[in-house]
Amino acid sequence: MSQPNTRTNPWGGARLASAGAPTRLALWLLLPSVLAGCQVPPAQPETGATGHGNCCRGIVLTQQLVADSAVQTATMPLATGAQAACDAGAVVLRAGQELVCKRLVLPLAGPPGPLDPDRTCRDSDRRGCHAFAAKAWRSSKRDLQAALVQIDVDGGAALRTLEGLIASAQQCIDVLMYQWDSDALGWAVAQRLATRAACLGAAPDGGPSVRILVDGGGTLIHSPPELKSAAEANEVLGWLIRQPHIQVLRTRNGLGHFDHRKLVVVDDGVAWSGGRNFTLASFFEYHDLSYVLHGPLVGDLADCFEKAWEEAGGRPAGPVSPGPALEGANAWASVVGTGRCSCELSRAIYQAVDHAWHHVYLENPYLTDTLLICKLVRARRRGADVRVILAEDSQSRLIDGAARVTANRLLRAGIRVYTYPGTTHVKAASVDGRWGYVGTGNFDSLSLRRNNEIGLAIAAGPFIGELEQRLFLADFQPEWEVTAPLPVSACDYLAEMVATLIL
Repeated sequence: MSQPNTRTNPWGGARLASAGAPTRLALWLLLPSVLAGCQVPPAQPETGATGHGNCCRGIVLTQQLVADSAVQTATMPLATGAQAACDAGAVVLRAGQELVCKRLVLPLAGPPGPLDPDRTCRDSDRRGCHAFAAKAWRSSKRDLQAALVQIDVDGGAALRTLEGLIASAQQCIDVLMYQWDSDALGWAVAQRLATRAACLGAAPDGGPSVRILVDGGGTLIHSPPELKSAAEANEVLGWLIRQPHIQVLRTRNGLGHFDHRKLVVVDDGVAWSGGRNFTLASFFEYHDLSYVLHGPLVGDLADCFEKAWEEAGGRPAGPVSPGPALEGANAWASVVGTGRCSCELSRAIYQAVDHAWHHVYLENPYLTDTLLICKLVRARRRGADVRVILAEDSQSRLIDGAARVTANRLLRAGIRVYTYPGTTHVKAASVDGRWGYVGTGNFDSLSLRRNNEIGLAIAAGPFIGELEQRLFLADFQPEWEVTAPLPVSACDYLAEMVATLIL
């Protein structure tokens, strides 16, 4: 009797028996890539053309969060699990810091000594004092690069700068935005982008010349209350979706993580970023700061956009011709940020404050991070002149209550506190005139540990002096200084605790 030809039978038992071990080995080798996940399918902002666009913003946001968490878990199980573990650990850590640092250590610290008007770096530690900036940027694990950084504090000047950059595009424009309101400014920026896209035509690879990535929740959360539906809030984005040579995607907010970055990259050669959203208030009502960056670090920002675009399901773009060589650098800097289980921004700020001896200047409406507050107190006790600028109106009653309690804690520690008469939305810091930070990240746990953020840590160069002169020293107005404890209530203490643990 002849034997079956198992060699030509792909399902033959003998074949499986002989290949069983290699097959099992291959399956085990493929398992990590399967668990690591696949690309998230792309999504667009909810508009009138979508199924849920006419629902109220709160319902749409809730549906998005649930759906995005499910999609992220299905496509990236390992990354999602690691992120959930990081989130849980961060909450426990913040609770411990709130109890130990703020409730026990600070009250027992006692009043600081007077400031020495002739203070300098300690002679015995002069080398360490001069090198502290290097230690600060080294924590980001990135090399310093020469950069030209130009800031705009005035909103009108910032808008003219942005419009000029859009008009100068010769190849492509990439936009990453947290909040994009359907107001006069939001429409004006959208129309300029559409006009430029029409002039540029399709990209060399056939894709869009203008790519826009918006956070899935920023506009729904912060748009004016009269825009009740998602379609009304996202009207300008819905219009952009229909324009030629433009592609609009939204980030998925799995596990309630948001992309708080504001970034425009033109031809991969120049970048615009900072605290300003594409809203009328950001440019003409709030006190804010944006910057333009030239130099090799633009490539890092472009890479950040490309990674976010691909994570949102977008197709990678083709190569772009390199821009002109950098001329007139005024800073040595590195890109720092916050991302999935990554806290470069917080490490850079903590390191800088830990090595401060002469002064620390901070401006931000959301100073709720307990560890940073404790580090500011320790810097003041070392003899540094520590000054903080908060907002009189942060656009959040909860944050306003927490800020009053925080201001009183800082005053007791000898830190000088100023309240901007209105809303300051600035995110900036300067230490000893040797280190500076400008970016999108606030000084709260959301920005330092949870949301996606991006900024510049500047370790040397004349830009730091310009930042201090044009921003901090200009905002240290005597009439804005808090010279006596502010009246606070039990609700304010509760707001401070909630802001510390959740925001």
